[in-house]
Amino acid sequence: MPSCKNCNQFFTIYPEDQKFYAKIGVPEPTECPDCRQQRRIGWRNFFNLYERKCELTGAKIISMFGPEPGYKVINPKDWYSDKWNPLDYGRDYDFSKSFFSQFAELYRAIPHMALIQLNCYNSDYCNIIGNAKGCYMMFGCVNSENCLYGHVVWQCHDCYDCLYLRKCELCYQAIDCDESYGLFYCSDCAGCNNCRYTYHCKGCQDCVGCYGLINQRNYVLNQPTANGDDFQVKAAAFMALGEKEKAARIAELKRTVPVKEREMVGAVNCSGNYIYHSKNCHDAYDVKDCEDCRYASSMEFHKDAYDVSFTAWRGELMYNNLTTHGRKMIGCHHCFSQTENLCYCQETNSVKDCFGCIGLHNKEQYCILNKKYSEGEYNSLKEKIIKQMTAAPASQHARDKSAGQVGEWGEFFPLADSPYSYNESIVNEYFPLTKEQATAKGYRWLDRNQREYQPQSYQMPADIKEVKDEILQEVLACVKCGRNYKLVKPELDFYRQYNLLAPTECFYCRNEARLAKRNPRKLFIRQCGFCGKEINTTYAPDRPEKVYCEECYRKEIY
Repeated sequence: MPSCKNCNQFFTIYPEDQKFYAKIGVPEPTECPDCRQQRRIGWRNFFNLYERKCELTGAKIISMFGPEPGYKVINPKDWYSDKWNPLDYGRDYDFSKSFFSQFAELYRAIPHMALIQLNCYNSDYCNIIGNAKGCYMMFGCVNSENCLYGHVVWQCHDCYDCLYLRKCELCYQAIDCDESYGLFYCSDCAGCNNCRYTYHCKGCQDCVGCYGLINQRNYVLNQPTANGDDFQVKAAAFMALGEKEKAARIAELKRTVPVKEREMVGAVNCSGNYIYHSKNCHDAYDVKDCEDCRYASSMEFHKDAYDVSFTAWRGELMYNNLTTHGRKMIGCHHCFSQTENLCYCQETNSVKDCFGCIGLHNKEQYCILNKKYSEGEYNSLKEKIIKQMTAAPASQHARDKSAGQVGEWGEFFPLADSPYSYNESIVNEYFPLTKEQATAKGYRWLDRNQREYQPQSYQMPADIKEVKDEILQEVLACVKCGRNYKLVKPELDFYRQYNLLAPTECFYCRNEARLAKRNPRKLFIRQCGFCGKEINTTYAPDRPEKVYCEECYRKEIY
């Protein structure tokens, strides 16, 4: 059993893993799965947006790249155009340097897409989204319309302030819900309609303050009501309670109603959580329609994929990738649209047979560090580079202080080379570090200047009916962190229609609170609350929930 070169923890390489590594042509990893994921998602800035100037037009644009590191950016529309040629930045490979150091030089020289947007309309303040229309402050979202303030919201319409939603409509403050309509303040619900404050419910309709119900209607606090009028009276009484009292009533239900050890639907031979219609997927979280995958998270439609994060499109034979789809790709990031046989490429579209390239998007082929070669030249040079990367110690790359005496081939780009500070990227949500810990490892840290925050002079009315349109011109200040934010017309209309209080916290604090409500992407050993057998679950042993194994849960609930 090897030990991780970074954290020294022992980890397991299974026989099926060895077969996969041989198939894809990479050595066995020398970092544990957590350290591999940490290194990978440290290259992902979902939420932090900045005002920059477009490298081509000079116009002011919104970018995920902050101004401090000095990276060049182009607005998405012009980035895809023929106004610039990424091959102009091509360079010869230098065998006196490591591959990662040469890639870092190219990364700083070439312009980048200011925001990752594919086939989007009227969704300017969104990042890493595809096929979106009329969205605002949406991040990591695909095939959604008229959604605001969301993260990983897929195939949804008219959803506000939501996290990890799929095929939902008209939801607000919903987390981990699937194929549902009209959910407000709900989590872990599937196939539910018109529910408020419901949790771990399936197939329910018109339920309020409920926990763990299956196929029920007109329930309040897990109790049936006599008729529609009775339901309305009891539902209104619950909704009139303060938030602390509502939470206390739900907590009482948590102690008595069991939850399933993990959330899986149509999953065969799988381990992890939130796995749907998949087969042979292990250590997987938020995975749908996948097969033969391991160490995967937030992923759909993949086969034979290891160490892949945040991708909602098809992929096969994928290893150590971040938001990439295609076939046979290793160590890639933001590569889309019929990509194939790529190694260590970023921000490429409709290209194949390339190595260490950035920004290619015109069906280029046989390129290394953005320089074009013949097929024979490409294959020969690629083989030599892989040989060098396999033998060269990653410690040649002195900026990555976490690297050990191992080769580069198969590893993701060094975290120290990420264009984002550690606390600016999503990695700090899943692997939090203090400023001192991050800088000791050679990672940058972003200190926000709170003196730039403006005080709020507007007094928010207690009743949304008293809020006038003038609020749209006001600069608001988050009551938690002081960060400034604004309301936009669609959300104000939504709050008025459903009699909701306008938020007093900024999107970032609201999203952080939602993320904190999710179970960790980690399995704990505890005993089934009914039969006592050992189970693997994302509920830690000290959690108050009554956790049952799959068999006992079905007997009790169904």
